[in-house]
Amino acid sequence: NDDGFYYDLMGGTTYVLRMSQRALFASDDTFSIQAFETAVNDECANRAAISIAQGSPTNVPLDFRAGTESVNGPCETDSNQQLDLWYEFTMPIDGNVRITGIPSTIYRTIYDACGGSELVCGNDDGFFYDLTSGTTYVLRMSQRALFANPNDFNIEPFATATNDECADRTLIAVGTSTTTNVPVDFRAGTESVNGPCETASNIQQDLWYEFTMPVNGNIRITNIPSTIYRTLYDACGGTELLCGNDDGYFYNLTSGTSYVLRMSQWE
Repeated sequence: NDDGFYYDLMGGTTYVLRMSQRALFASDDTFSIQAFETAVNDECANRAAISIAQGSPTNVPLDFRAGTESVNGPCETDSNQQLDLWYEFTMPIDGNVRITGIPSTIYRTIYDACGGSELVCGNDDGFFYDLTSGTTYVLRMSQRALFANPNDFNIEPFATATNDECADRTLIAVGTSTTTNVPVDFRAGTESVNGPCETASNIQQDLWYEFTMPVNGNIRITNIPSTIYRTLYDACGGTELLCGNDDGYFYNLTSGTSYVLRMSQWE
């Protein structure tokens, strides 16, 4: 009942269609009917190859109206009919892959092979983390039949940041007379820990730094939006001293002491 699909029909075959409604609701109405040719990549065995490269996103068209449900993804509701299309890509670098341009009704799942292990699943725009250079991954894109419409998505790889982990933190030279500008690109990071002022259920991609305090006093961080968090530690794996988001201060720091700074942003 309601809007929906009939799947896997055969070209040239004549079908009989019965439309019905409970007498209580009987009234004038109309319906629309349209045929969609089965997508070439409707099954994993016929997955489409996507070429991805660092530095620019690759745009990929989607039309779930031409798909059927092959499997249930690990983050989907089993009772929903999820129409899916299949792809594969080879990771050009060690790092993350980001998918953008999709609504929350579209799910994305990666596997190590057709019929293999489900590695990561999520809906809406987001990342797949810690992928390995030279490895080919299978990507399943899916959408509940109720919402199936033409769409597209962008896919782009990002090399793992050199300071993605605290052990590999970047040294920052700070002074009293000038500000030091530090670039950040959280698309190249992963979540190492949860900061004390972050929402634990959010994935916060982080980058790590270290600085030595030149005087007794305060450190001010500016030029960041409210979506970026800053956390100060006394050492890697040490005590969390202060945490906040947006522009702000760390107070009462000690001259000659080295501090570890974690910058993070929700994916």
